[in-house]
Amino acid sequence: FDSNYDIGANPSDNIFDGMKVFIKRAFGVSIEADGESKKVFLTKGTVADALEKAEIEVGEDDIVSPSLDTKVTSLTKIRIIRVKYDLKSEIQEIPYETEIIKDSSMYVDEEKVITKGVNGEKHAIYTEKYVDGELEETVFSREKVVKKPVNEVKKVGTKQRTTLAAFKNNDVPISDLK
Repeated sequence: FDSNYDIGANPSDNIFDGMKVFIKRAFGVSIEADGESKKVFLTKGTVADALEKAEIEVGEDDIVSPSLDTKVTSLTKIRIIRVKYDLKSEIQEIPYETEIIKDSSMYVDEEKVITKGVNGEKHAIYTEKYVDGELEETVFSREKVVKKPVNEVKKVGTKQRTTLAAFKNNDVPISDLK
């Protein structure tokens, strides 16, 4: 006999007349994992027993259907969905802002940069969830500012320019002549 049978007596026991020996035939259990299909033979047990016999390990995030404690039958089809999480780090720019200072000593069409703006930098961390090797979801986890932005400071004039009007023929400004 091989492992496809469960014998109700120890093979090393002496066999005697009238002895009852029960033989139970093993049934096949299908397992689908890692893109492959396997079949193992059991006479009884759970999904966990079938996976152990098939030498298939299950990670803590993997999804096993039916559950590990489910009793198996010849109709049981076990599926393992591999789930893996990876962290992804990305450097992102933090744009600077511009501060405006109004200056009454400068004309309205004048402006002067007092402090040049410099962008900052942050590291953003994302958690990526892979299901059977395919990226299924990306979730923002956290960020850390590495370099703060420096705001640009700009002076802008508020003083109005006076318009000088020169007249030709004493009644029409030169600017209005065609």
